[in-house]
Amino acid sequence: MPFVIHAGDMIHVEEFPLQMRPNKKALRPYVGGGTLYEATCRAVCGNLFFASDSSSTSASLAGSKAMFRRATEHDIKSVKLWRKWLHRGKTSEYGSYAPPDPKDFDNQDVYARVVEANRAIRSVGLLRRFVELDSGYVGMAAGAIEGDEVVVVMGARTPFAVRRVGELKIDGGEKKMAYVVVGECYLVGGMDGELMGSMEKGEEEMYLL
Repeated sequence: MPFVIHAGDMIHVEEFPLQMRPNKKALRPYVGGGTLYEATCRAVCGNLFFASDSSSTSASLAGSKAMFRRATEHDIKSVKLWRKWLHRGKTSEYGSYAPPDPKDFDNQDVYARVVEANRAIRSVGLLRRFVELDSGYVGMAAGAIEGDEVVVVMGARTPFAVRRVGELKIDGGEKKMAYVVVGECYLVGGMDGELMGSMEKGEEEMYLL
C-alpha cells in the first residue's frame, strides 16, 4: 500500500518545525536512522545545498545538475545555526522576515553559513510542504495535502505524492481506483530504494489520470 500523508504544512518561518532546543519527540529515533530532529533539518533543505560556485541567481539552468550538492554534516549544523538566527524574529520594514545581515553576527563565518543555509532552505521550500507520513518518514512534497499518498514509481528518480479521484471503469472492465499526480516528493532516508522494502504489498498497479 502507498504511504499516507497524515500531517503537512507550508513552511512559514514563524511556525518553522525546528525547535530551538529539541524536545523529547524531536529526539526520538527516526525511521530512516538518526533522530527526528536531524531528519527535519535534512528535510527542510531537501538534503541539498548550492554548490559553492552556483548560489547566485545568475546560475545557468543548463548547468542545474551541478548547481546542488548533497548536504554534509557541516551543512546540517548550518541549518541549526540558521534556525537560531531565525528565532530572533527580525523583520524588514515591510513586515516580512529580513534576510541575514552581517551586522547581526559577531562571527562572519557563522554569518556565511546562515546565508548559505537560508538560500538552500528557501529554494527547497518554494511551493512545497513539509510532510510527515503515517510510516514516520518526513520530507518535502510539492502541492501535497493531508490524505494524499506517496508512492514509488518504478524507474522514477523520486517518489511522488498522488491523490485519489475515485473509481473508474478501465476499458469497460472492472473498476479501479484512479489517481492524479500531485508532485514530486523528497523523503529523508527514502531516496535510494529504502522504501521498496517497506511497502506492505510490494509492487502493485495504479491507474493515473
